[in-house]
Amino acid sequence: MKSSKFFLRSIVTAGFLLTELLPSGAQGLPEPKEIVRKAMQAELSADLNDHSRWKYRDAQKDGTDTVSIVVETDHGSVKRLISKNGRSLNGSEIGIEDARVQTFIHDPGQIAKQKRWSAGRQEC
Repeated sequence: MKSSKFFLRSIVTAGFLLTELLPSGAQGLPEPKEIVRKAMQAELSADLNDHSRWKYRDAQKDGTDTVSIVVETDHGSVKRLISKNGRSLNGSEIGIEDARVQTFIHDPGQIAKQKRWSAGRQEC
């Protein structure tokens, strides 16, 4: 999503530059403002229709030295711990983590709480 915002800003900047450089209606070309408007509409539409999901590793080096796998879904992100203090989880830790993930994905209250938290971060 960051790259599409960068692209949108680039198009808008180019459009403003064209507005200053070309006389209005020069040689039957479309108005620069119209080019920018169409580009902005295309980018905003693409952003609204982007249903791609991500899976990534999240490494925390804040004293806990943990690595998790995060998977985005339609209902929010699910994070699963895979290593702690530089070592993979043992059998009982895997069981605890599996139970935690199962509890999370079947609890609408926790999912709603995560959505509210995520929405608050995006507004910043």
